[in-house]
Amino acid sequence: NIMCVALYYIIKIIYQKEDKKHYWIIIGATFLLDFLIKPTYISVYVAFGIAEIIFAIKEKRFKQLLKNVLYILIGILIVAIPIGIYLIINNDFNQFIDACFLTNIKYSNSSLKKKVLAFIILRCYKYVKYIVLAFICNLFVIISKRLNKEIKLFTILFFVATIILTAWAPNAYHHYLVQMAPCLTFNAIIGIFLISKLIENK
Repeated sequence: NIMCVALYYIIKIIYQKEDKKHYWIIIGATFLLDFLIKPTYISVYVAFGIAEIIFAIKEKRFKQLLKNVLYILIGILIVAIPIGIYLIINNDFNQFIDACFLTNIKYSNSSLKKKVLAFIILRCYKYVKYIVLAFICNLFVIISKRLNKEIKLFTILFFVATIILTAWAPNAYHHYLVQMAPCLTFNAIIGIFLISKLIENK
């Protein structure tokens, strides 16, 4: 899963505090790849973007934020340029727009609010155990003293964005579960890590 590649580098940035140029470039490239596969596959990028902007403003890292945005744009261009050249050469732009965007818009024939409510009320029961597990893990994240504030905010935003964007996806159980898998797995790993540290301290 491409999102998991981005998640790996995001954790290195916000948890391990490794801030390298190629991390941001890779995140930009994976963002565009996920977006082109399906626009609702971008929850990790939404969460990371919001968390990074908030903490960059809070810590007054404006220049660094602009540099990171530039690196992300470079990553996007690395993917976009060859795809654009291919589409121009083969005259496939119309088919590309239809496949990547117009077809997906057809699934969103009702408002986002209605889709989220329908997802929670009508379809959430099929995998409520996964969502409850992720919710519990988020509670551990909130009360944990081992995690910095940015990783806490990112984890919570990732969970919320995943639920909202998954609700906006087509009405298919397996499709929902695949889209939620990176977030649910990440939450489970964080939960296990925090519980193991808690046991060690006893």
